[in-house]
Amino acid sequence: MHQFDMTDARAGIDKTNKKLMAAVAAGDPTAIANLYTVDAKLMFAGKPATVGRDNIQAVFSEILKSGVSKIELKTQEIFGAGDLVAEEGEVTVYVNGNAVAEEKYIILWKREDGEWKLFRDIANSNKK
Repeated sequence: MHQFDMTDARAGIDKTNKKLMAAVAAGDPTAIANLYTVDAKLMFAGKPATVGRDNIQAVFSEILKSGVSKIELKTQEIFGAGDLVAEEGEVTVYVNGNAVAEEKYIILWKREDGEWKLFRDIANSNKK
């Protein structure tokens, strides 16, 4: 088993988050889905849970088609050890350069093939 180091975990998560933001900006749902584990689950507000990369790709395809052109992720804290780490943060969603949503999220990250990937992703709006 890989020796756990929180600094390395944070660096891996930051790297994947940058790839995620770039994939959204590029409008590439396949690249987004590939940042999730094979057995990932997406749990966004107002929808049933979405399981698996193909289904997650379909969700992000619809999100991108709706006009989302950028997301900004801000990590608040990271907790955990071993091959599972939780990230708490905030995301701002943009359409055509305008912020349209501010949400909070918790992502459970899992090490898969030596890389940190999104395993469980749950987010909900800060608005009432």
